[in-house]
Amino acid sequence: MDAIDVYTDIVKSNIEYDLLMQRYGPGDRQYIDEIVDLMVETISISRQYVLIGGIEYPYQLVKGRLLKVDSGHIQYVLECLHRNTSKVFNIRAYL
Repeated sequence: MDAIDVYTDIVKSNIEYDLLMQRYGPGDRQYIDEIVDLMVETISISRQYVLIGGIEYPYQLVKGRLLKVDSGHIQYVLECLHRNTSKVFNIRAYL
């Protein structure tokens, strides 16, 4: 099993992926999958710094925080996406 598969399993377990997929409809499921993909990509590609919102953060700090994300965080993100009144053209950049 390579690092991406391992981190995908860890992230999905941490966010209770199966429960989220049961709870939300198809549109939100796409968001959840995109969030998981973005988290795994960020965690598994080692570098010195990660640029977030124009600010450089140490990779290990970002990785540690992403590995602490749980289902409550994902639910909050989905609620914020629903409350957003402007069109999001690049969901990855927005997240």
